[in-house]
Amino acid sequence: MIHIIGPNKFQNQLLRSFLEVQTSLRCKCCSESEMPAITDNELRMRRLTLWDCLNFGTDFRNWLGKDFDPECLVVLFNVVPVRGIEQHAMERGVQGIFYTDDSSEIFLRGVVSILNKELWYPRKILSDRIRNGNGAYSGKHLTFREKDILLRIVSRNSNHEIAEELSISIHTVKKHLYNIYRKINVPSSFQAARWALKNL
Repeated sequence: MIHIIGPNKFQNQLLRSFLEVQTSLRCKCCSESEMPAITDNELRMRRLTLWDCLNFGTDFRNWLGKDFDPECLVVLFNVVPVRGIEQHAMERGVQGIFYTDDSSEIFLRGVVSILNKELWYPRKILSDRIRNGNGAYSGKHLTFREKDILLRIVSRNSNHEIAEELSISIHTVKKHLYNIYRKINVPSSFQAARWALKNL
């Protein structure tokens, strides 16, 4: 189920209809007054929660004061592009962001990716975050190649794409992934991407 939260009732009902047709998933809308009462457990029970940020403008950071459970698929849409919003959202456990000027095609592609346990942020933002080491932990125990592969995982590359781009075998990619997962103590590429956004 997809849950749409926000005060723009008419717009969100149109979005609900669009998503139900495009994804074959059931969607439900709720009002702004119901937002604070939703717990992480309730978010986890829903397959995806879309939070409408249009009325928050640039006060997004003040509104998003809580951290979301890593198992919750929480996405922000109608986000006003302001410097630093993406990093703040990543630190809070948000799976992705859609801006006020994103097309319906980009929105749908992103929603499908997020439902497939991928993150949805601009590649440049993800790359900068990994390369600049913005988190509390720099990942010094990862090799250069492992950091490179981790960056590609965060950028939503498949194992085959990574092998092709780096001119290495799929077996070598899997070996690097095994070493990365072991070093950072995660079980999957999705959790590795989440770890990278929090720690690098």
